Amino acid sequence: MMKSPTLKIPVQLLAQLFLLFVAVGCSSTVPVDGFEDRGDGTDLRFDLPGTGNSVGSWEDGGGEAPSTTVSPLAEGTRVRILAFIRAAGGGQPDLSADIPVGQGVYVAGSGGSLTAEGTGLRLLSGKTYDFYAFTPDLSPSVPGYTLSVDHGVDFASSLTTAMVTEERRVKLNPLVRRSSKVTVVAAPQADNVTGFTVRSLKLQNMTKGPLSVSPSSDFDLSGVLQTGEVTLAGENFSSLSDPQSPLAQSASAVILPKTAAKFGIELTVNFDNQTSDTRLTAEVGGDAGQEFKAGYHYRLNMKLQGGHAELWLTVVPWGSDVTTVPELGIGTRLDLKIQSWEEVVINGSNPDDPGYIG
Repeated sequence: MMKSPTLKIPVQLLAQLFLLFVAVGCSSTVPVDGFEDRGDGTDLRFDLPGTGNSVGSWEDGGGEAPSTTVSPLAEGTRVRILAFIRAAGGGQPDLSADIPVGQGVYVAGSGGSLTAEGTGLRLLSGKTYDFYAFTPDLSPSVPGYTLSVDHGVDFASSLTTAMVTEERRVKLNPLVRRSSKVTVVAAPQADNVTGFTVRSLKLQNMTKGPLSVSPSSDFDLSGVLQTGEVTLAGENFSSLSDPQSPLAQSASAVILPKTAAKFGIELTVNFDNQTSDTRLTAEVGGDAGQEFKAGYHYRLNMKLQGGHAELWLTVVPWGSDVTTVPELGIGTRLDLKIQSWEEVVINGSNPDDPGYIG
């Protein structure tokens, strides 16, 4: 009589499977995106204070170091949370070796509370997990658990290592902004300009996106090409409603951080409904170059006055009005003129032309 075939499983593999079973519990669900729900059937609750922004106040020549304040998440913000347990013998979090045990998408409410969208995380009490939280709720690649982020994405993330208690509630660390923000203000200051429209603004030689990033790290910009371009179309610009500069228009964009190097700027505007537009172009940044640092807000202020135009740069922590940030390494007062244009003409070639700014 034929013997039934026997499945042989190495003893070492059986031991590893047993240890994993003991560590995280059993699963009754099908893995989704590389994760398995290994919980005990009770949803975890999460609290997330918000997004941390570096702010501070200094006087020229010194002052106190920046502190961190937390801005609450806007209600309705979607946050994805990934849960891992450390690999056997693992001292530090390592997504290439740690074991994924759950994920969920949560929606921010009032007071920092998060509400699960659908089924939330259901992990065993008494165990310690690494919780990776990030917004927007991008889907991670599997394997590797990295995220693809491009210009235009306000990416913020954090890592929290915590034990799940019987209370079934976990307080997450504030998210850290990993992107940069740029605002462009174009303000004609000549008395004889009665109409003004921004057609477009282009930033050239920026970081080439998209970039791959870990759920809890800053972008690694080493070796990344700076051949990207960020365009703000005219419809993105709106009036500042500033009585001191009634024709001023501005637009903002979230961009990928950038290492220190020159970058290009091209502003196309129209004055008084002229048949031809005026275009100002320049390569700016100087010998030291200009970086765009994660968590900071870069304001490019184009001042158009007479036959002369100037581009000023102000750098402040995201969400702050602070204008002195010494740790950036380019001076304590970051209100810098970085470019000027002479003999700016609109639809004309000399000061006698009616189209001249002046």
